[in-house]
Amino acid sequence: MKQKQQFIYRLFLLVLFLLPGSAKVLSQSNANSDEFAVVDKIPQFPGNFQAYVRENMKYPAKALQDKVEGKVYVQAIIDKDGSITEVKILEDPGAGLGEEAARMIKEMPKWIPASHKGESIRMLIKFPITFSLLSWEKGQPEKQE
Repeated sequence: MKQKQQFIYRLFLLVLFLLPGSAKVLSQSNANSDEFAVVDKIPQFPGNFQAYVRENMKYPAKALQDKVEGKVYVQAIIDKDGSITEVKILEDPGAGLGEEAARMIKEMPKWIPASHKGESIRMLIKFPITFSLLSWEKGQPEKQE
């Protein structure tokens, strides 16, 4: 039984680090801890995360003007009640993309929080948000002439 639990734990960690973003559980005593912990359930976005980004992204005017695109990494904590706290931009191509990604993360609806042994816990998540001019232009309504 213990071998099965170890296998599941290792598989969970492998899957966790192969996902587009990454997550780690915060120590209950220290929100800045880099310690990993076992969780029974990772946090879940209430819906389709990609659709949320598509529907809520406002490509910054400066980025459109300067033709800036790229990937922004934003870190946030999914709190015990599912709220988003401590949003921080980790990587930013500039021209307002980082600020826009952070805005979208801050305005997300509450998540279903992570849990361990039946109790909700805080979890640190990294969100990769891709800004693509081609995708943006495809998603815009045609201009009326």
